[in-house]
Amino acid sequence: MNNNLGFLFMVAALLLLVPISLMVLYKPATYHISRLLAVVYQKKGWLDQALPLRLKTLAYLEKKFGKNHFRLVEDLSSLGDIYFAKKQTDKAQSYYERALAIQERKFGENHMNIVESLNNLADVFRHQGQHDNSVKLYKRALDITESHLGKDHPNVAMSLDNLASAYHAKGEHDKAMPLYDRALDIAQRTFGRRHDQTQAIAEHQAFCAQRMSK
Repeated sequence: MNNNLGFLFMVAALLLLVPISLMVLYKPATYHISRLLAVVYQKKGWLDQALPLRLKTLAYLEKKFGKNHFRLVEDLSSLGDIYFAKKQTDKAQSYYERALAIQERKFGENHMNIVESLNNLADVFRHQGQHDNSVKLYKRALDITESHLGKDHPNVAMSLDNLASAYHAKGEHDKAMPLYDRALDIAQRTFGRRHDQTQAIAEHQAFCAQRMSK
């Protein structure tokens, strides 16, 4: 109980500190407070509150390190997440592309550290109806994941499911089904049949099979 009260007092203090400090000067301490609050707001789903804080922290980092520094990646990705959740996919695409470009320069084009950004950008393309671009990026993410983790890793099942969903959205169900089959097999062996992830893949597979039968 005391711990909960302490946390509530800390959040309340931060809520008071941020607007005051932002009116004076955006200093490193304010940056860290703003970033912490942005994380809290985003996790709560309070996107309109998180967005201005994330924009402010990104502007601070850009001024301090330049627009292509690796330290920008987290804020760029988070801004992409916010805009994607707000269904502003053009803005989400811009931030995800910047994050990916920075990671590729640092790690190269075949590193596990870029997989999340590839998937984020592929998600945007899929929702925009740019299915060829979506498939291309999901394929890259799958190839990288398999090469680093092996063909039976649970992360591979997620990548297979993503790629299958992209083919499904494109109307190429014959390409989607074998991928769903592989993903489901890995998930069942790794998580068991009753796991949420396994059941989600099974639902995707069943929906695709239903479309193929029409």
